[in-house]
Amino acid sequence: MHPTTHLGLDEESAKVDGTQYRAMIGSLLYLTASRPNIMFNVCLCSRFQKEPREVHLIAVKQIFRYIIGTSNLGFLLKRRESFKLTSYCDVGYGGDKGYMKSTS
Repeated sequence: MHPTTHLGLDEESAKVDGTQYRAMIGSLLYLTASRPNIMFNVCLCSRFQKEPREVHLIAVKQIFRYIIGTSNLGFLLKRRESFKLTSYCDVGYGGDKGYMKSTS
C-alpha cells in the first residue's frame, strides 16, 4: 500500500477544514500501534496538518478505506523463550518532493 508516495505540497488544490483533517490524522496515529503497516502513509499525511489540501484529504480517506478492507488481516506473535525481531529500512529522503530533506 503506497497511495501517498507521491504526495507533496500542492498549491493548486483547494484547502480543506484543518480541524477535521487533524482529527482524522489523530485517529490514524492511534491505529498505528496495532497496524504498523500504515505507519509510513499516516506519517507522510501528518506532515500536511498545517495547511491540508483536498489531495491530502483524499489520501487520508484512502488509508481509511484500506483499513476497512483489510480488517480481517493481522499477525500473531507466539510466546517463546528466544525472540528475535529483524527489521530493514530502505530510505531515500532526497526523493521527498515536499521538503527535499531528512525528517529524522
